Amino acid sequence: MAESRGISPDDFPDRLFDDTRQFYERTLVNGRTLSWLVEDGERQIGLASVVVHDVPPLPEDPRFSEGYLINMYVRPDFRGNGIGRRLLDTCLAIAGDQGIRRFYLYATASGRPMYERAGFTNYRDWMVVQVPRDRVMLPVRVSPEM
Repeated sequence: MAESRGISPDDFPDRLFDDTRQFYERTLVNGRTLSWLVEDGERQIGLASVVVHDVPPLPEDPRFSEGYLINMYVRPDFRGNGIGRRLLDTCLAIAGDQGIRRFYLYATASGRPMYERAGFTNYRDWMVVQVPRDRVMLPVRVSPEM
C-alpha cells in the first residue's frame, strides 16, 4: 500500500495496523478472506488475498459471491519472474469452490498489464460515495406493509 501510494509506511496512521489486524482476524476465521504467501525459504516475497463477499443473484447468473482481490504484491527485486501471475491464477482458481461470479480489484499502473492479460477490463461507469466516518447509521425497520 505504501509503495502504490508513494509514501513511507511510517506515514500511515498508527490505528491502521490494529484495524487491519482486526479485519484479518475476523475475515480469516470465517473463511471470507483467503490469502497466499510466497516465500523463498528465508523471505516473504509475494502475497495475494481475496475477500469473498455475498451479493444478490442475478437473473442471468444465480451465483451470489464476488471476490475482491487485495494485497497483490511481489517484492520489486522478484518481479518479472511470473510470481505475480501465479498468485493471480491461484486467486482466480477459487472461483468454482467459492461460487464467485466476478472478481474485481484496484490496479496500480504497473500491475494493470498483467490483469489485462488475465482478462480483466476497466469499468469506468462505477459510482462511489464515501461515507463520513462520524456518520451514525440507524437500523432500518421494515414494516409488514412494505
